[in-house]
Amino acid sequence: MFVVFLLNVYRTGEGKSLFFREDWVPSSCKAVLVMLEKRIPANWEVSCESNNLAIEMHYTEPAADYKDLKSVLYKRLANDMVFIARNSPEDSLSRVYLIRIQTYSPGMDISAMTEGQFISKLKTIKSPSNIVEHLKTTVQVKERIK
Repeated sequence: MFVVFLLNVYRTGEGKSLFFREDWVPSSCKAVLVMLEKRIPANWEVSCESNNLAIEMHYTEPAADYKDLKSVLYKRLANDMVFIARNSPEDSLSRVYLIRIQTYSPGMDISAMTEGQFISKLKTIKSPSNIVEHLKTTVQVKERIK
């Protein structure tokens, strides 16, 4: 009877059992999150949404014009994706379903979405032209001009 009681203990009105909380369920995203939180810059916010990785980057320095800003932000996005690939466990990163990256800057916001298996391949690609081609075919990008 005591075991049945313990299995039915509920947290404060959330309807989640104390022993079967989502915090205690292992996922590949949490493994990636542990490694990334040690190495990310201060302007990044990283979190897991089930087995999806969400990253928000906030940049404050303005650019001179739109074309310059766009090229700078896309270059940062590519470098940040390579940074994520090289500072995460490759086997865990390849099992993350989706990676959502949002870059915020004063003149333009960029939202990018891709799968973990595609980002994990960036760890081994060394040539900048090959990285660009890989990102063009695997990353979906949406931009918003302010």
